[in-house]
Amino acid sequence: MERVKNKFYVAVSVLHFVFASICTLFSLTMIIPAILVDYSTALEMELVEESMEEYGTLSIEALEMAKTMIIGMIIFMVACSVVCFIAGAKFKKFSYMTNQEAKDYWGKSLAWVVVSYIFAGVLVGGLATAGLCVVQAKQKNGEVSADWTTSTGKKVDIETGNVEEDDALSTENLEKIRVRLEKLKELKDAGAITEEEFISLRENTVASIKPKKEEVKISHEEEKMNKMTERLNKLNSLKEAGAISEEEYNNLREKVINDNN
Repeated sequence: MERVKNKFYVAVSVLHFVFASICTLFSLTMIIPAILVDYSTALEMELVEESMEEYGTLSIEALEMAKTMIIGMIIFMVACSVVCFIAGAKFKKFSYMTNQEAKDYWGKSLAWVVVSYIFAGVLVGGLATAGLCVVQAKQKNGEVSADWTTSTGKKVDIETGNVEEDDALSTENLEKIRVRLEKLKELKDAGAITEEEFISLRENTVASIKPKKEEVKISHEEEKMNKMTERLNKLNSLKEAGAISEEEYNNLREKVINDNN
């Protein structure tokens, strides 16, 4: 099964890794103030032992509070760092999924989108939501393919870059077109169709091999051509046998040609 690239999830993954790195760096820089506060607290306690003045006790309480806040901040930043690293890895995995995987991982993706809002903010959460709704939701419903079509109608696999030839240009279909053109020429040479009608029918036949978004129904066109050829030949035989007049022949011949277009 082909995998589809979710560019929103790629961006979310990168941003999560960036935020995780920032949180880790911030945690490391906060360790030094924590050590200094701890050292200052110990120094103040030594002073208090020598002097029981009130300002010494108040100073110790302030240092202890500062130390607690710094340690709490370090723990919070480490937790954010861990969550962001995991989220980055998850979104990297979700950025290349098959349609079936998009359906299977829908619940997990939704959960990590919520996590993105909580730990990485509105910007990252918004990008994650876009990836969920714009790409994964369509994959989940089978509306996204890993192929895209060029201006000439050829399909290109976005993963491998391989170009697939349009079905209408296959060797088998081109052979059928050749047979149809030969039949048209035979009808013109036999007088069953005029030069103008031959040119018109020939153009329609050639136009049917142009690449289209929908599948070209060569077999149906072939069936129509065979029926027209058979009817025109029968009409020509009836005219030559005197069974129908020239006027009747022309009217019927025109009706058969129009029905084929």
